[in-house]
Amino acid sequence: MNNIELHDLLDKLKEYNFSEIEIVKKAYEYAANLHSGQTRQSGEPYVSHPLNVAYILAELKMDPVTIGCALIHEAITLNKMTYEEIEEMFGSESAIIVSSVTKISNLKQTFKINNPEKYRRIIVGLSENPATLFIKFADRLHNLRTLKVHDKEHQKYIIDETQNIYIPIAHRLGMKKMKSEMEDLCLQYTDPDGYNKVLDKINSSKTELEKSLARMK
Repeated sequence: MNNIELHDLLDKLKEYNFSEIEIVKKAYEYAANLHSGQTRQSGEPYVSHPLNVAYILAELKMDPVTIGCALIHEAITLNKMTYEEIEEMFGSESAIIVSSVTKISNLKQTFKINNPEKYRRIIVGLSENPATLFIKFADRLHNLRTLKVHDKEHQKYIIDETQNIYIPIAHRLGMKKMKSEMEDLCLQYTDPDGYNKVLDKINSSKTELEKSLARMK
């Protein structure tokens, strides 16, 4: 789903009897204010990114604190809020989660392709709350979905890091849905011809299956 807006997120939350909508609205208001005037490289308002991250997590039926933190997950990284301000506004649990996400984000300069296992351990170790990993993986997933606006060098860096770090962690933690989509998105960049061939086969199989079902009916 593209062009996610606040009402889309709220509708998705209501699908699983999400009871604390006001927390999400409050977090979104802060996010919209924090990122006011900012745009992503795609030209979209910057707040579209945390909104999409929150929506990905809503599809996984995550809790109110996790969804709220997703909306402000870059507040510390972009020097928009301090740990203390988040703690005061949203509570200590939220401050810890957003701080942990920031620590993981700041690791990108130390990424070494020849030592991925150590990097994976560091990421998991920095995640003081499991919600941290879910937010960081949703963040990476949305960045992959919008990767085409970046130059080839940045694309390669993100793909390498995703394949060597994020996908193996997602596999170990049983994040099947995220892992599968990240693999698909990476394949589009590393082997576009192979990706299209697989897609054609899937679509062909789907057509044949639909024909078979129609005959059975």
